[in-house]
Amino acid sequence: MASRRVKGTVKGHDKHFRAHVQCRIDGRKRNIYGPVRAVWQDAEQDLFELRAAGSEAGGRNVEAMKRVAKELK
Repeated sequence: MASRRVKGTVKGHDKHFRAHVQCRIDGRKRNIYGPVRAVWQDAEQDLFELRAAGSEAGGRNVEAMKRVAKELK
């Protein structure tokens, strides 16, 4: 069975913020980023949406997280 872990945070870039989700699937590191936001709470909401997409079907769904990240932009 594949090892799956997801980490996520909101990172500050100058005066802007961005959701960043890291996960490891079959030993490979994946990084998924949300759009740059002027308000921390907006980036936090993006992070929430990315995590929700990743937990579809009870697993960590990288393709769903990528789709949501693209939709948020």
